[in-house]
Amino acid sequence: MTGTALLVLLLVVFVPWAAFVGLGLWARWLCVRTSAPRLLVYPPAWLPAVVAAVGLLIGVLHGAGTSGGKLPQRAVQVSTLAEGISEALNCAAVAVLLAIAATVWMIGLTWRYRWSNR
Repeated sequence: MTGTALLVLLLVVFVPWAAFVGLGLWARWLCVRTSAPRLLVYPPAWLPAVVAAVGLLIGVLHGAGTSGGKLPQRAVQVSTLAEGISEALNCAAVAVLLAIAATVWMIGLTWRYRWSNR
């Protein structure tokens, strides 16, 4: 594996999860420091991570699936694995879009409950 491919792999794997953790920590900070209602803060912050985790799980299960216990042909194995990877990446893309929307939402909540009280 080349250095560029390894860098892209690390970015694809770790950057979205770091963003999800950052959103969760931001939500916790906002609830502790202000009077922001938890129902408005926590669900949008954790939804992208849940979508990504469920998509990854479904993609891995789909990609690792075989046809009824017998060994399928090599082309079928490759096709099934490609479909599973595609599912996982599509769910990750949706999760990143949800994370962007959650970030905008959290900026609005931070402005409303933290910055507007000064």
